[in-house]
Amino acid sequence: MNTNQKESNGSYTNKFQEGTQLKMPTYSLMRKNPSTIALAKSLAKRSKNVTLDGDTLTVRDILSVARGVPQIDFTKRSAVLDRIRRCHKVMIQQIKNGVPTYGCNTGYGEQASVVLINGTPEKRMKQAKAVSEGIVMTDVSVGPAFQDEVV
Repeated sequence: MNTNQKESNGSYTNKFQEGTQLKMPTYSLMRKNPSTIALAKSLAKRSKNVTLDGDTLTVRDILSVARGVPQIDFTKRSAVLDRIRRCHKVMIQQIKNGVPTYGCNTGYGEQASVVLINGTPEKRMKQAKAVSEGIVMTDVSVGPAFQDEVV
């Protein structure tokens, strides 16, 4: 159980049973803060297109994608593409060698200790593919659904 007390500076002090206090500014104070207003206006603008290049992604880009930006491009920079290829090659080799690789041949979250590394390299790859496909079909949420742009 907690109670709210309004302070003279416009913030609220939440008093919890344990005696801890949490001070939070009121919405009206945040609205009056020019930097908060400028940030909100800036983030409300949508990027016309977003290019994933490993260097230039912004919060505005992320929000634009969440809100349905019309164009998402992947970089054509060879250095970035080479880095991705090298990482992919290492990941595939680890799976074939039976090295636990989070989310590829292991479970997710609390199930991360479940590791599928038995069998031949081909069997390990087949299991890793099944894990990857399975996460797409799994609904592990609790509580009310999020708005589309939050997800």
